[in-house]
Amino acid sequence: ICGPPPVILNEEKEAHPHPLDREAKGFGLGLLLGLPTGISAALRPEAGRAWYDAALAWNFDRSTLHLHVDALITLADLRTDDIPDVHFPVSIGVGPRLRLGDSPLEADDELFHFGVRIPVGMSFIHDGLPLEGFLELAPGIGLYPATVGTFDAAIGGRYYF
Repeated sequence: ICGPPPVILNEEKEAHPHPLDREAKGFGLGLLLGLPTGISAALRPEAGRAWYDAALAWNFDRSTLHLHVDALITLADLRTDDIPDVHFPVSIGVGPRLRLGDSPLEADDELFHFGVRIPVGMSFIHDGLPLEGFLELAPGIGLYPATVGTFDAAIGGRYYF
């Protein structure tokens, strides 16, 4: 009669949840492949449609370092009846783009390039998993040292901590 209370399995499971049994929210870190190729980070708040992403990338052939930081808004969160536990957020944003070193596409005498990019992307997120796959197309405009069109495209994935 005076012993400890019986252990209830559901409460024990909630006390020690599986590390993959949660949503893709908060801080995410991963890789992106394409132009640029490097490390990708994102910050997806628990609520709201606004979120942020950044990348630090490199091109070894041209000794180029690429950095961008974007503020994004989710335009739509698409779902299909065929895959009910997966959703596909579609987003658009804007952010600065900095490149140090030669252009990855052509020889250039300037080592510092600054511009603005407008990323448009779609993510692949499974409900209940802290993982995100994504595709991103980012047209932009170089502002310094010359006004030129730019274009980035990448696929990638992130794990949310």
